[in-house]
Amino acid sequence: MFDISWLELGFCAAFALIVIGPKDLPVVFRWVANVIRAAKKMMNEVKGSVTQLEREIGLSEGNHKADAAFDQYLPDEVRQHLPKDFIPGSLSPDYHHQRRLSQSRRDEQPDTPKAEAPSE
Repeated sequence: MFDISWLELGFCAAFALIVIGPKDLPVVFRWVANVIRAAKKMMNEVKGSVTQLEREIGLSEGNHKADAAFDQYLPDEVRQHLPKDFIPGSLSPDYHHQRRLSQSRRDEQPDTPKAEAPSE
């Protein structure tokens, strides 16, 4: 990755030992390790955020697999009001609103038993 040989690393270590001193060298190593750990953590968070953003963008554009569970990214109050066959970006919000209204009207109507045809 850096193309540094063992000889060059040895010279760097000897130089650090002379400049920093044996007493403060472990403190400097811990500080460097903490900086590297924080940088790795920050990079992983950025990668995760970018990956989640790519998923959300792909879902909003309708570029998703059939088995993709897009609703895992939605809050519960939104998820419970979505139709079961909802596909992001496929239909207008007005259509979904009208569909929800007609569905609630059907749910409000009592089920009336149908008269059976007389058997012959």
